[in-house]
Amino acid sequence: MPGGKAVWKWKHLWYCPTFFENEDEIDAYWNHLNNDLDTALAEQPLFNWQQLAYDGFTHSFNLPHLNRSCRDVLEKFSSLFSPSFSHFERPDWHPGDKIRVGFLVTPGHEGGFLRLCTGLIEKLDSEKFEIVLIYNETMQGEYENRFQRPDLLHVRYSANFEQTVRTIRNAQCDVIYYWKVGTDVWNFFLPMCRLAPIQCTSWSTHGTSGVPHVDYYVTWDKAEISESPQDQYTEKLYCFASKPLFEPKLNDIPAPVSRQQLNLPETGAIYFCPHRSPKYHTMFDDYLKGILERDVSGHIVLLFGTSPVLRQRFVERLRGHVGEELFKRIIMLPHLHVQDYYRYLSVATVVLDSPVYAGEITAVDAFFCGVPVVTHTGDFLFQRYTTAFYSVFGIECLAVTTKADYVEQAIKLGTNTEYRETVSKQILARHNRFFENEHTIHEWERFFTEAVSNEPCSAKVPQSKPLAHQAVPINNLDINVAYGCNLQCGYCTHFCSWISGIVSVDELIETFRAWHLKVLPDRLLVVGGEPLLHPELETVLQELHRYWPNSRIDLLTNGLLFPKKPNILPLLKELKGYVYISRHFQEEQYLLEFEEALECLRKSGISFSIAPSDRDWRKYYMMDLEGHAVPYDSDPEKAWQNCCTKNGCPSLLENKLYKCAHMAYAALGARKGFLTSQWQIANHYQPLDATCSSREILSLLSTEAVDQCRICPESYELVSLRNKHIHPGSAVKPALPAS
Repeated sequence: MPGGKAVWKWKHLWYCPTFFENEDEIDAYWNHLNNDLDTALAEQPLFNWQQLAYDGFTHSFNLPHLNRSCRDVLEKFSSLFSPSFSHFERPDWHPGDKIRVGFLVTPGHEGGFLRLCTGLIEKLDSEKFEIVLIYNETMQGEYENRFQRPDLLHVRYSANFEQTVRTIRNAQCDVIYYWKVGTDVWNFFLPMCRLAPIQCTSWSTHGTSGVPHVDYYVTWDKAEISESPQDQYTEKLYCFASKPLFEPKLNDIPAPVSRQQLNLPETGAIYFCPHRSPKYHTMFDDYLKGILERDVSGHIVLLFGTSPVLRQRFVERLRGHVGEELFKRIIMLPHLHVQDYYRYLSVATVVLDSPVYAGEITAVDAFFCGVPVVTHTGDFLFQRYTTAFYSVFGIECLAVTTKADYVEQAIKLGTNTEYRETVSKQILARHNRFFENEHTIHEWERFFTEAVSNEPCSAKVPQSKPLAHQAVPINNLDINVAYGCNLQCGYCTHFCSWISGIVSVDELIETFRAWHLKVLPDRLLVVGGEPLLHPELETVLQELHRYWPNSRIDLLTNGLLFPKKPNILPLLKELKGYVYISRHFQEEQYLLEFEEALECLRKSGISFSIAPSDRDWRKYYMMDLEGHAVPYDSDPEKAWQNCCTKNGCPSLLENKLYKCAHMAYAALGARKGFLTSQWQIANHYQPLDATCSSREILSLLSTEAVDQCRICPESYELVSLRNKHIHPGSAVKPALPAS
């Protein structure tokens, strides 16, 4: 190019129109882009790497909004430039006493980073990690004022790209987390300079970066497709069991305002789409038209940028697609100040996701305000954010897969006040499942630890070894959902004569989320106490199935509450579960109630079996004259040999994995004080928490006798439960808290 630079020949590849009139235009653009990229790659150009940050280009921000897989195109963009950085080798330094983790942000992207990473950075374990903030020197004041922990290292870089590369490499980070990759030329080319042995990115890079020097993409299993999600990424996928972004609770939301103050219609539904203009895909027009046709009093509010030319083009397209009359009920807003954005959000009836690009931050903002979001679940990560969020809230009907269902749900929320209020209350009531989720911190700590412990990848084409977080197959896993019981049987292994209460749904979901990638049970056994006492048992069973879809869900129960819980058995049958119903007494009234429970089982058609506990009840401890439970003091090896379960019934209680349920409840009793000090030996048992490795789980399952086994008998004494038995010391049953 006369008077120009070699790279400028291909700079038009960066451009992608903000608006297309129809799908044919998108097809034409996509084919043209691929052809031009192929032509450029055929020339095998080499560029001056020091100048690319000033003269080069990256792919367009608009590409993910075209409803296409971007991996091939992004790989081509990277292949065009990565040979110019081939002299950069992977650093070979190794972790010291602490793993040094760098968080790298380029100018213009600090807002989202500070919102979504401040909590993570503040809470990472200072005993294990040394945190390095890497940012442009112009932001020094903002960063120093934002963070409270005193041990942070600050690496500030200048506008000189070559000097910046030296500065960051000299920081000798073991891992660098790029907040974004490919959204500007700096965060596109910096990873190619291989600034750390391990380089990763996550959700703020919306899908794969296409850059072969980025080793890992950290994501959330709930947001990825179930079949071969790795195919959509050049990076090695590392899936969390929780959202990888640490969502803070918002403290600067402005005071509520009225619709009148915002010049909005005072009656009818407000359907608000707060997306940037490139996300208004041409197919979205038909969705908006369907809503306006169904809700004749509703209005749609769309955000738009500052360009009058682009606004006019969009207006013409939208008016042409929806018609003049319907278009009168579409309100176009200019770019909003963040406080005004929250004001409009607070008065919205429904928030609308684009069918090709789900809102990540906008959905979170809506949920914080209790505003429902209708979303269209697609095949790519950036079309599945909101769907994943709803899985946490236990609300899945608003994540749909067809235009008809999208319009139907939007109309239902917009016109059925009671339904809308019910959904809103559910979202608000379940904020603690979503915002400031401490499990996200533990997931990042595990990732950083495992990433640096694996053999380094090739600098040019990363080939990472699988990380050591594969689920361990086990035969059975006890899921404890209730402490108390509606019966009081002597010598209960779970000590139900002394305690009551249930485990909250939130705590159970947190446990499922923490462990579902750790263990893979053939059978999940839902136990108590009496599990039917749990007021949200249906939700618990559904969540269990969602986290372990291939495990059979069984229920161990005395069954007496089945007549009052008519939905449990149909659900359990649908989940292909099984019921173990235990018969405890021979009293006439009890047997009548037990027969009624059996009739419920027979009518349901579910498979079940009866455990004759009235004549086959084992004593796991002794009783003193005051009615206190007393542990045995057996030889641990003999008690182990006598054990009827051995290691076959590991148990999850209070988010910890125990060798068996009796050990779990004995430790709980000693810790909570409803068992005597004689049981403290059980409290000395060290269960596994959710940060454990596969090796530790396998060790727990293979270890035979431990010292705490002495609390059990060397041989069982059978007790006949002919009548209800109340322990003398159990007149008062303190309820345990959920945690």
